[in-house]
Amino acid sequence: MSKNERQDALKSRLIEFYDRYIPERSEETKKNVSRIIAKYADKPEKLFRFLRKKYADVILGVEAAEIDFESESFVPIRVLHRDDVVPPVPNAKIYDNLNKCRAILPEDDVHYVSHIPTGPIPRKSAAERGSNSSKSKYTYVYEDVAGCFSKGPMSILHDAFQSGAKIFIKSRAIAGERGTITGVVEAFDKHMNILLKHVNESYIEVVRGRDILEIVSKGYSLPRCLKGKRIDPERDYSVPVTRRISCRTLVRGDMVVSVGRVLDKKPQAH
Repeated sequence: MSKNERQDALKSRLIEFYDRYIPERSEETKKNVSRIIAKYADKPEKLFRFLRKKYADVILGVEAAEIDFESESFVPIRVLHRDDVVPPVPNAKIYDNLNKCRAILPEDDVHYVSHIPTGPIPRKSAAERGSNSSKSKYTYVYEDVAGCFSKGPMSILHDAFQSGAKIFIKSRAIAGERGTITGVVEAFDKHMNILLKHVNESYIEVVRGRDILEIVSKGYSLPRCLKGKRIDPERDYSVPVTRRISCRTLVRGDMVVSVGRVLDKKPQAH
């Protein structure tokens, strides 16, 4: 680490110390920081040993307040890094994401949502499912996840999952829309990652004229949209491509533009 890097690190550490423990002297320290760094640049630990000894009582008070659940200075991240702090309600229900906390807010709160499940979804026993059930153990995990989205905008995926109906997905490319994917929903999550089976994908491929001529020279026919046209080797052509994918396909959520049901062989957007 160069001298300038060491000085920058010491400056950040010193300002952070005063902001945390002695905020009333923080501005004064920032004015004198250059002088302090010049003196302690090569011996930062000596500086902080001195500060911790000088402000020992203040530091103890601040750190105690940071892990006090009823204090205005409570800092949750400090508690998470300690194993000696007992929460005021040790048996309180634990929520694995912030969205679930909306169900326990006061009903007049603008963020309150009543239908979000806050606990595990009950599963059927082996006897209820039937001993000869053809479903794999993973299917029941998928059902648990899908059950969280029976209402709201994600319900379209929930309904398609439950009924086995086909859906269509408009997917995006880097600079715009890529094409359309249709398939049967096998699983999905809150990030719109969707696992499909029986997949068909349609999209537009931009192909250089010379590449088209090379393919034709190997015995393949011209794409239907280019038949009867003179192919310029230096020009780009937009060729529609449709392919069937036999294996399961994962469509990442960041590639999804919109989702809809396939009705009467014509996609109906939602």
